[in-house]
Amino acid sequence: MDYAKITIDDIIDYCKANGQVAWLKEVASRKVEYKVYPKVEKDGKMVSDKKATPTIEMRPISFIQIKIEFVNKFMPEIAPKAQKKESMYDKIMAL
Repeated sequence: MDYAKITIDDIIDYCKANGQVAWLKEVASRKVEYKVYPKVEKDGKMVSDKKATPTIEMRPISFIQIKIEFVNKFMPEIAPKAQKKESMYDKIMAL
């Protein structure tokens, strides 16, 4: 399976075939925190004020968050790997 091409139908089919429907239902029923910034008027438009203290609200988990949890639990080998860039110190030491 390719990480970038996984759909919700792929996740559902996998969970049905492998007896993980209860796990999927539990994950899908979760609420996650997100920040809500107050709105201010700027140049005639209402925009979020990122300098102000946000309020924390709850919302249903997103597909991307479900996909990340699914891949981490059942297929960690296909999870994208973060590539660390070589620092200037690494480059100098490699000389």
